[in-house]
Parts: sequence; C-alpha cells; structure tokens
Amino acid sequence: MKARIVSVVLVLAVAAAVLVWRAQARAALSDEVRAEAERLLERTCPDWSAHRSVYVGLIDRYHDECFEANFAGGLGSQRGLDDEAYWDDLFAKMIATARDDGHEQQSQWLQWTHETLELSPAG
Repeated sequence: MKARIVSVVLVLAVAAAVLVWRAQARAALSDEVRAEAERLLERTCPDWSAHRSVYVGLIDRYHDECFEANFAGGLGSQRGLDDEAYWDDLFAKMIATARDDGHEQQSQWLQWTHETLELSPAG
C-alpha cells in the first residue's frame, strides 16, 4: 500500500512538472512572438519612430488575444502556434483599430506590411 501511494505521488509530481514546463514554454513563445511583432513593425513602418506609441499600443492591445486564439496545446504536430492565423488576426485587428482611432497613415502602413509579410517555410 505504501509503495502504491509513493508511485501515485511520483506520477502526480512528474505530471505537475510537465504542466509547469509547458506553461513556461508557452509563455516564452508568446514573449518571443510579441517581440517579433514589434521588430517587424520597426523594420517596415517608416514612421515607426514618430508613431511608436501607436504601433506598440496596438500590439499590446491584441497580441495576447491573437496568440491564445491561435495556439494549440495538443501533442506532437498539433502543438504550437499557427503563425499565419496569428499574423492575419493581429494585423486585421491592428489595421481596423488604427483606422477607427484616426491613425489612417499607420493603418495603411500596417496594411502594406501585412500584404508583404512572408512567413518562412518553418512558420
């Protein structure tokens, strides 16, 4: 009986460790993708320095929502971020909000960036 309890405790400890590791990996990926969004706009939007707060504000507003909507927590090939869907969702929301908030030029640069965005074969 005591050996069985120890086995159950060990299995639960390993399962908890795996869950913590997965959560940390997911958070790290989210941070990495959010930083890439900012680097992308810095490289492609010529008015970045003058309107950085607009662009960063849009990323801050929509990144978490788009990341969560396009992250699959399954196993194997079903696990990870659907890059194309993430970028499509993020840009659609940023473009619409920029336009609605009166930032027409920034909306146009976002549209241009989205239209010219090419994902690497790996994602």
